[in-house]
Amino acid sequence: MHRLATVSVLSTVVTAALLTSGLTVPALADAAPTSPVAFTVVDTDGNGSYGLYRDVTPGGTATAIVPESADHAVYEVSASQDGSRIVTVEDATSADGVTSQVVVRDVSGRIVRVVSSTFQSYAGPTDPNPAVDFTVDEAARLSPDGTQVVWTTVMVSGDSSTPVLKTAPVAAGAPTTIPGTTGLVLSSYLDATTLVATSADQGGVVTFPITGITAQSPSHPLGNAPADSADFVVSPDGSKVAFRVDRDPAGTQDASRIDLEVAPLTLVNGVATLGEPTVLTDALENSTPVWISATALDFIRSDGAGGFGDVWTVPADGSTPAVATRETDADEISIAVGQVDSVAPPAPTADVPFALAGSSATIAWTAPPATPDLSGYLVTRTFRGATTVLPFVPAPRTQTTDTGLYLGTDYTYEITAVDRSGNVSPAVTRTMTALGTRIVVPVPTSATSTTATFPVTFGAGDPAGTVFTVDVSTNGGPFTRWVDHAAGVTRSYPGAIGSTYAFRVQAFDAYGNSTAVATSQQTTVPYDQTKARYSRGYGTARYSDAWYHSVTILKTTGGYGVVTLPGHRFQLLVTRCSTCGVVEVVYGGRVLASVDTYARVRTPRQAVASITWTSNANRTLTIRTKSTKNRPNVYVDGFTMWR
Repeated sequence: MHRLATVSVLSTVVTAALLTSGLTVPALADAAPTSPVAFTVVDTDGNGSYGLYRDVTPGGTATAIVPESADHAVYEVSASQDGSRIVTVEDATSADGVTSQVVVRDVSGRIVRVVSSTFQSYAGPTDPNPAVDFTVDEAARLSPDGTQVVWTTVMVSGDSSTPVLKTAPVAAGAPTTIPGTTGLVLSSYLDATTLVATSADQGGVVTFPITGITAQSPSHPLGNAPADSADFVVSPDGSKVAFRVDRDPAGTQDASRIDLEVAPLTLVNGVATLGEPTVLTDALENSTPVWISATALDFIRSDGAGGFGDVWTVPADGSTPAVATRETDADEISIAVGQVDSVAPPAPTADVPFALAGSSATIAWTAPPATPDLSGYLVTRTFRGATTVLPFVPAPRTQTTDTGLYLGTDYTYEITAVDRSGNVSPAVTRTMTALGTRIVVPVPTSATSTTATFPVTFGAGDPAGTVFTVDVSTNGGPFTRWVDHAAGVTRSYPGAIGSTYAFRVQAFDAYGNSTAVATSQQTTVPYDQTKARYSRGYGTARYSDAWYHSVTILKTTGGYGVVTLPGHRFQLLVTRCSTCGVVEVVYGGRVLASVDTYARVRTPRQAVASITWTSNANRTLTIRTKSTKNRPNVYVDGFTMWR
């Protein structure tokens, strides 16, 4: 195990093992192999800040995926067999400690997912509080098909430590502990479902499936692997295993050496069998193996005193190294992961309407067809000449939300599909005229007030800095200014009984853009029920939730009230109740509406019997009760007439 604050160069390179399969993984449907891709962890400036580099042309210039920095280090990398995804273990240091993360990226370095993030609460070489447990993530491995990741978590308490293995799908899902793996440190995948681990003291090898695991003893070796093998990796084609073997031939326990051995590998139904291993020529001293092809290995030579020298490449048959040195006095390890897919996926289809809400917009699209290696989507937004890249959208999601939009402004979005090898499709472009605004006024029976004053809401959900003008029209007259360039709020409008109001609003954002004028529905302040003239036999009642706190009760069949109102749309306001009966609205000798006002639970201020004419005029209407068994009463609350 390593602790992040004291991680050495040796621990950096020991854990950088190639993830490959013992079985052949089919090429992707749209793959067009061109050249191997290599990932390199290297400290070029000697300050211990390891960076991650990508090189698809051996011997060419590497491109930084995660640059070196003083407060960040990539100390391990492994990859899927097709090179489409990589998993790294990274440290980020700050004043209060070190955060260790297991990060999955696509081939171009974009983060697909941070699978595990744990915090080490001290920055020194020793633990000042050994009673406090903490976790350190190390030895992360990506499955050959790039769909899942497994890593070792070491729980430390005082001077004791217990490594366990955890796994999680790359696409989604919470990490889980693999049962029966306490005391084991992950070494490698053999195929997409089979793992290999060693004991915590690097002294034994065990292989097991990811699912259906039972407790196993690390004393059962993989085939005839040496019991003291400290680390091993599988060749890209799954045909060989290279072992890093820690030996003490003299038995003195103070002069150990490290050898490299290669053995043929056969994997049948998850059961691994090894042939006789061969000790590689000129691969002694302290060294760490990494496959760069099916027939050759890289390893880093150490002088045995903590210093690292050259990176060597040796053929797997143990013959003399063909390349004696690659880079001197730099900590470098390269991982070759097969052929690169260079064919871009088809473009997505921009056929889903924008969904607008306040200062946010949801941009959606349809996934391209027949894209089995689709990684996700890049979405960019252009606004006033500036382009912003929105967060990467992993497949299978096909939408994202953009926030903080300004009103009355045009936004252009470009959407491209990205496959697991980092190939980018042609872009589809969508242009959206930014959000307008809205104004909300209550319908007559929904206001909480029992006076002529009612609430008007405008600007809800709009960006900070937006101001509004609000105009009002009374009884169909001209609009006049009510609110002048003020922030959006809910305000009370002092209406008059029986009057009708319409409002319009315009928004201005911090850039000086303005929206189109938005007009509200009309609202009318009701007349109370005393506006009508009633027949004999009526009564009155006081209710705090009625318009102006009172209602008129028509108690007998045929009882009526007559009211004359100016306007073109009439509504009767009633209270519904368990003893309430049927009411009719009569105009010009004709019954225009008949409404049963019964309800099991008393509900006040209900608008019923809505009647509309084509023009404004004074209209006299009769409201009368109709015979209803055991329900003779009608509670008249008020009247509205729109003008």
